[in-house]
Formats: sequence, C-alpha cells, structure tokens
Amino acid sequence: MAGPRTNIPASTLESLAAEAPGDDGHRQIIRLAVNTVAAARGFAEPWPVDLPVDTAHRIRKLLQDLDGITTWGAAELGSLREQLLASETRSASGTWYTPPQIAHPLTRAALSTITDLHLDDDPADVLNLSVLDPACGGGVFLIAAARILASAYVGLLYGTHNPARLTVQAVTADVMRSCVYGIDTDPVAVDLAKSACWLEAGGFPPIGWLDNNIIVGDALAGDVPPALAGRLNSPRPLAIVGNPPYKDKAKGAAPWIEARRPRRGQARAADELWRPSLDEFRYPGRGRLEYALSNLHVYFWRWALWRVFETRLHTGVVAFLSPAAWLDSQAFDGMRAALRRTADQGLVIELTPEGMQPTVPTRVFPGVAQPLCAAVFSRKAGPDPNQPAQVMHATVTGTREEKFQQFDDLLMPGRPAS
Repeated sequence: MAGPRTNIPASTLESLAAEAPGDDGHRQIIRLAVNTVAAARGFAEPWPVDLPVDTAHRIRKLLQDLDGITTWGAAELGSLREQLLASETRSASGTWYTPPQIAHPLTRAALSTITDLHLDDDPADVLNLSVLDPACGGGVFLIAAARILASAYVGLLYGTHNPARLTVQAVTADVMRSCVYGIDTDPVAVDLAKSACWLEAGGFPPIGWLDNNIIVGDALAGDVPPALAGRLNSPRPLAIVGNPPYKDKAKGAAPWIEARRPRRGQARAADELWRPSLDEFRYPGRGRLEYALSNLHVYFWRWALWRVFETRLHTGVVAFLSPAAWLDSQAFDGMRAALRRTADQGLVIELTPEGMQPTVPTRVFPGVAQPLCAAVFSRKAGPDPNQPAQVMHATVTGTREEKFQQFDDLLMPGRPAS
C-alpha cells in the first residue's frame, strides 16, 4: 500500500478505455485487474466479469504487461481507476484517491486519540472499535485501519510491539469483519474497496464476505452499512475517517442536511433533531458568505460531527483530509465554532501553506491546486459546550515526499503536543 502512484502508459489507458468504455466498462477492467493480481498470487479469481471472452482476454493481456501488477493493492488499484477517469470528470466529481502516506498516519492518529492500544489492554477491546469511511473510494483508509487494528490485536494477544506479518494477516479478516466499514455512491469504488480488503486478508474469504460492511449508498442521505447499524448507539468507540469529495456549488446534493431547521414557533417534525442540519454551521451576520458552505466536503464534516458527537455520548473521533478554506475564512466561523463546541480536542495540519496554485511537486494530489489540510477532532465522553475544544495547529512544507515524512512524524503516537 505504501508504494508510489502507478503511472500507466497513456497508450495502455487508451486501449483499456476503448475495450470497455464508461463506468460499467471501468468496473469490468477493475475486476479483471483484481483477478489478474489474484491469479499471480495463487488465489482463486474472485470476480465474475461481464465482457465477451475475447475482449476480456485483450484487457487481461494489457494488464499483465503492466510493471509490478502482481504486488498491487488498494493504492495501485485506486490509481488505475483515477487514471481511467478523464481529468475533467474526476475534478467534477471530486474524486481523488488518497496517497497511503496520508491515509495511514491520519487513521493511526484518529485511532490512537480515542483508545489505548498499549500492552495492558484486553485484545478483545480492539474488536469493539468501529472505523467508518463515508466516501471510501478505493479503500485506502479501510486498509490502514485494518492494518493498525490487526497489528494491535496480535500485539496485545502475544505481548509484543512487533508482531510477525503472517500472524497479523491471519487475524486481518476477523478484524475487518468486526471493525471496518465503508460507504460510497460509486459501485466501482465499492468493488475497489472490497477487492483491496480481500487482497489484504490473503484472498481466502469469498469476495462478498464484507457485503454488509462496505456498501453502495449515500452517507449524506443517512445510509449506514447494515453490519454497523447495531453498533452506532453502543458505548464502543467510533472513528470516522476519510477524504470526502470536494465539490463546490453543490447545493441540492444533500437535501437531508441542507434543509433548514424550523424557525421558532413553527411546527417541528418528531424526528427533526434526529438529522444533521447545515444550520449549525451558519453564523450570525455571515449570510452573504453562506454560499461557501455548499460544498460536498462541508456536508461530510457536518454529517460526521452529527454521527459521532451529536447522536452519541460515547468516545469518538472524526479525521478528514479536506480543503483548508474552513480554517480561517469568515464563511466558516460557524463550522469552526461547531467543531470546538462538540469535541474535546483537535489537531489541524496544513498541507498547502504555499496557498492557491502551488507548484506541482509540492502538492499532495498533483491535480489539486487548492490548499488542503488534515484535521482530527475527538471526544472522550459526553459534550461540554462550556469548555470549547483546544485546537493545536501544525504545518508541513517542502516537496510532496518531504511533506509525507513530516506528516508521519507529526502524527506519530506519543509525540508531545505543541
């Protein structure tokens, strides 16, 4: 997973797209890629493929000729999907697959914030954790969570800080089934996430073993993986992590969240407070700036705070990679106030201190020119609105690779807060 982005020759991408165009074609290409990886590792091929035999054969040959495909995992499969999508389509949908060098440290920080994974704990406590990525894409955050939790489980079980990889892999399937959940509106992304988890677990469960954990759905409309639904109101810790899509001028994309609260004196539906509303991100006197709230990543932040902190009185954390405009713009005064009001503590790391249109070698995503940040907000128990969360701040600088290293260092467990 920690490998670099897979650069596929343009001629190969053109040939693949010509053989199987459109979203359904991409889905079949991804399935053939997973089958190719599985066959190279000696696993049974997991996916049925709905293509003519000769077309499937030509696509498989193109895939087999790619360097290193036998070692592909979540990052590489996501990179294939990203490159199959036309650049303008990817930007319009806000679809960008997260580098594992960001996903793993951010997930590690989220989990270490809400639970003690040291050697005096009960291994069974690890299986009580729930990690949800509400826009799971290729599953990079899910794989990060599975690796961290499986390693913690084995470490606690055997009393070691450095468990053997094979031992960790032996429990990965159980950890995923108990702890890892994902949602995405894109069926191709869900196939990717399931495939990445299947490969990470050693290729032995049936490909549908996480059908109730990773689903096609819309978190912003209230969809929840069936396997997670029964856990949401339990005292078990809940982590929501991910890189939600960025798309401005998104008015109408999340009516459940965008709907205003009834004004004083107006009738209220019985379940009115049992939903998130963007009203909690509005701020008096900022009406002319509220158009900036109509962005998909803002909707996901609002939904996540509601899901983790407002419907539960238990330990939880939200950790997102998102555009950084909310850090200092007046349009987001209400959002910042809501974050401090609902959480106990927060950490924000600016990833693009260069500002808009930074040079490409400094960008986390080469194709994203707007400033980005990573943020972790957590709470240990019920809310205390009279005690706003203390929020720490850090910045990474330099090239993309230098930023990755600084980011990992900043989020290393046990690092003193600054």
